Amino acid sequence: MQHPIHPADELARIRAEIRRLKLREATLREGFLRGDLPVLGLGASVSVRRTRRRVLVKDRLPDAILGDDRYWEFRETPAVVVQPLARHPGPRRDPAPFGRRTATVG
Repeated sequence: MQHPIHPADELARIRAEIRRLKLREATLREGFLRGDLPVLGLGASVSVRRTRRRVLVKDRLPDAILGDDRYWEFRETPAVVVQPLARHPGPRRDPAPFGRRTATVG
């Protein structure tokens, strides 16, 4: 019988898998950009496309604008941070059962 995984541990595992997948994606992407990899597979094909977009170069703005608080605003973004727990010998007691909410986002 498989024991349910704690949501915090599940999130940590998912993020580790995402990191592994992103690294593999970056490796494949670089190979396609260099032209080192075949682009036709059994179920998919890859093409390299270039796009252009207009961007603002903040470094070229006058100091009068960069230093003027009227042109700036603060934005807040909630973040869920996962940190591994130190390994302690002995039984582990979960301070918050799965169903109880322990974090708030303001």
